[in-house]
Amino acid sequence: MSAAERLLHDVAAEWELRVDGAVRELPRPSVPVRTAEGEPGLLEHAPDGSPYEHLALRAWDGHGAVRLLRADPRRHLLLTGRTKPDEDLRTLDAYDACTQVGGLYAVLHRAPIPQPPRLADLVEGWLADLALPAVAATVPRRFAEQVRSWAPGLVDPTEVTPVLLHGDLRPGTVRGVGRGWAAVAPRPASGDPAYEVAAVLRRWDGAEGSDDLRGDLLERFYAVVDAAGLDEDRARSWVVVRTLVELAGTFASGGVAADEVTWAMTVVKAVQR
Repeated sequence: MSAAERLLHDVAAEWELRVDGAVRELPRPSVPVRTAEGEPGLLEHAPDGSPYEHLALRAWDGHGAVRLLRADPRRHLLLTGRTKPDEDLRTLDAYDACTQVGGLYAVLHRAPIPQPPRLADLVEGWLADLALPAVAATVPRRFAEQVRSWAPGLVDPTEVTPVLLHGDLRPGTVRGVGRGWAAVAPRPASGDPAYEVAAVLRRWDGAEGSDDLRGDLLERFYAVVDAAGLDEDRARSWVVVRTLVELAGTFASGGVAADEVTWAMTVVKAVQR
């Protein structure tokens, strides 16, 4: 029995849950359970998750996201309503999947809660990472200048009213629940709703085999922007900014594979007019 499996079984007993299936290791160590009242749930161990995940789930209270039943942040444990780990939006056509993602924005984007970071407070760190020599040697100067020029305005709360953001809303983080879909695994922040769009343009399985990768990226971009009713120009700007600052952050925390750089440049070029 793995350490994660042992932990889940121990906590199930501690919380008086009845284990209702086998432990899964992916996408997170989890086990289906039933509460003392017979309600189906999923007990997950999320050591790499956001420390604010349980707070956002509690704020959404099952509206657009999986419902939180109990949490132990110290041990990175979440008990939520039952979801289907094998069924997420990647089972749908890309356009339909991203349309569903965009539709969830209207439900999830509510007034911010105080604990998660504000995008406005992150800009200084983003720009510091962008100035690293390794980043400057890799990212074309014109793209880096776009980030420096656009980021301050994009996070200005006087331009767009900040909302609670999921932070990682993409086809892989929307699971089947009952007859519908629910967001899982948020990395919450507060800020401009258009910040979310870049997440759907992260590399997906089979992307390298595309005959028209730019067209595929734009199909996903337009699907989510149209479904959410976002400002297209702000969404384009956010894709550039977020894609590059996330790449810079990866440089800051260690080595970056060449294919990661190639993907980031492809995304940034795809959304340029």
